[in-house]
Amino acid sequence: RYVGLSLVGLGVSVTVVSAGHPLAWLRQTRGAGSFQGWYYGSAPSTKLYYLKDLQLDAAFWLCLLLAVGFAVWLFRAKKTADALSAAAGFALTLGMCLWNLLYCLLSASPAGPAGGAQALLAALAPALAVRLLLAGWHRLKKAPGVAPVAAEKPSRPRHPAGWAVPACGLVACAALVAGGAGQLSARANGRGADYRYVAPLGGWLGEQAAKLETETAIAAGKTVWSTYASALEAMTGTFQPAGTDYIIHVLGDRQRLNYLQQFQAGGFDLVQTPSYKVNPFERWSRNANWWFYRELYRYWQPVGTTYACGGMHIFWERTGQDGALDTGAAVTVTQDSPATATLTVTAADPSFCGVADVQVSYQAAVASGFALRGGVGSFLQAEALTEKQLCEAAGRESTTCDFYIPADRTTYDVPITIENGVGVLRLNALPADAASVQVAGATITALYTDWEYFYE
Repeated sequence: RYVGLSLVGLGVSVTVVSAGHPLAWLRQTRGAGSFQGWYYGSAPSTKLYYLKDLQLDAAFWLCLLLAVGFAVWLFRAKKTADALSAAAGFALTLGMCLWNLLYCLLSASPAGPAGGAQALLAALAPALAVRLLLAGWHRLKKAPGVAPVAAEKPSRPRHPAGWAVPACGLVACAALVAGGAGQLSARANGRGADYRYVAPLGGWLGEQAAKLETETAIAAGKTVWSTYASALEAMTGTFQPAGTDYIIHVLGDRQRLNYLQQFQAGGFDLVQTPSYKVNPFERWSRNANWWFYRELYRYWQPVGTTYACGGMHIFWERTGQDGALDTGAAVTVTQDSPATATLTVTAADPSFCGVADVQVSYQAAVASGFALRGGVGSFLQAEALTEKQLCEAAGRESTTCDFYIPADRTTYDVPITIENGVGVLRLNALPADAASVQVAGATITALYTDWEYFYE
């Protein structure tokens, strides 16, 4: 009955949330690319690990300890009510532990979310404390040698539960009042002269207020395609034309194609991308989503630099022509080891700075008997060596330049940034002691101006 009610509840809620289009919701959800475990992450330590590397916090172990306690209680229970309570506690605590482990295994992350376990403990701890107090009270009353207190007149028996519930409620209300007062005080007193009221957002902002004002002026009377929807969309009341408000989500192959086709169809004036200077993860996003950015680099160019556009984003406008450059270049492949191959792009002009669109042909394999979740045997990390050197020279974070490509394909398009005529990208098969990659060849399909690294 529980499973049946859950399915009915899911169907009703999805129908309501999707405005009567549950099948469209299902297609969107199923097309979110949950099979693309290679997409997220940049460093090997956040992508691949062994079970001994799992980072399980105190909340996980406390839930596991409680699950053991509930199991003992369940088998020792003599009353149906006690057995039901123990079974419910066992299901909740063990389920939270299993969810944490499942998240780690399915997302290839060594640390799972601790919020759920912490919230469960926050609710269970006072309930168990009250239950233990009541159990102790009853045992004390039944203890031999303890004479019951005679009542002078018949009255309603006093019970600890009579004050426990309202006491907990008063404590919760006091915490809410104190927290709310602190938040209001911080917002009321923290504005100062550096904060401005932004009417379309209904709140106060610091330096971002002036930047948003600049961006709003740039986009005035124009439609904008944002790779990452932000305050601009909230202020103008617009939404991403593709229906997917930012492409850092794992889009499945069909959704990627739909996103790209709608982008190519046009019908908008500007493209907005986060500035890689302000948001370091934009460097990863450009490389991981090269299937989109190669189209952007080819037919669009920035209206101006980040700081001319408000300091948070880059606005692009269509050029009306093919932006592929005539500068010649060649790519060579060096097989450094069974698990590593280096791609080096050399431009004909030794002073050329830009980015090469390279199609790589490769074959990844994994040792017999070694397999990760879902049958995936390996990850292929693309280490952007030239980009990392540029970031380190500028004093910026360099780990977000790296990205991953699928290990179960034979060809894939990657960007290789070129500085002073040379660009280097290294493919690393993970785990190095069990996986290998063989690069059969690489072809440069186009060269573009790299606005973000050299002209921003």
